[in-house]
Amino acid sequence: AYAVLERLTKELPDILNSIEAPEEVFYLKGLIAISLFVDEGEDKYFALAKEALILGAEQFPNGKITPEILLLLGKLYYKHGDFALA
Repeated sequence: AYAVLERLTKELPDILNSIEAPEEVFYLKGLIAISLFVDEGEDKYFALAKEALILGAEQFPNGKITPEILLLLGKLYYKHGDFALA
C-alpha cells in the first residue's frame, strides 16, 4: 500500500490533485510508515513517516485533515523520543 501511495505522490501529481482531499494520501503514507516504525523500530520508517506528514502539511496547509496530519506528526516525534518537537 505504501508503494502505491508513494507513486501517486511522486509520479502522478495530476491524479493526486484531482482527489477531493489530496492531503489524505500523505496522512495515509505517514500512518503506514508509523505502523512499520512502531512494529520494527527502524529509523528508516520514522524518516518516511516524517517526510510524508511534513509534505502533506506543507503542500496542503488549509486541507480538511491537515490538523490531523500535524497531530500525527507530533505523536510520531513523541514515539521517537523527540519531545521538544512533539
